[in-house]
Amino acid sequence: MPAWIMIAAGAQLAQGLFGASASSTAANQTLDLARSNVSYINQEAEEQKRRLKFTHSRTRATARATQAASGFTSGKKTMGASARAYQKTLKDVQQSELDWITKSAKSRADITLRGGQMQASQLRTQGTGQLFGGVAGAASTLYKGFG
Repeated sequence: MPAWIMIAAGAQLAQGLFGASASSTAANQTLDLARSNVSYINQEAEEQKRRLKFTHSRTRATARATQAASGFTSGKKTMGASARAYQKTLKDVQQSELDWITKSAKSRADITLRGGQMQASQLRTQGTGQLFGGVAGAASTLYKGFG
């Protein structure tokens, strides 16, 4: 058996194994990156909500102070709305803003994670193809050498 046949077959097999290993590593790194991005998206949304809650509380306090200074008292009708109803509406609108930030962040996080999973899956499939290509190449070389 010529030594060059064994060396060539071994090189093809090693190339397939190396390609599969590199693809698997890249897939894991892709998933790790996607998970890190999801974490960042969630942290960013929480910070946005924290800041918005602070702004909301200042807006409600200013509205209460303005109402008190103007004589716009709770329970008395002025221009079709009571102070209490106005405060409730304001709070509801502000809560919907906070809910939207949560929903938007969840959507972005889901898309980011799914994208990472898809890329990782493609890399793993590519690695499997490289492995089988290396095995097939090695088998072909051996067959030709001993055929």
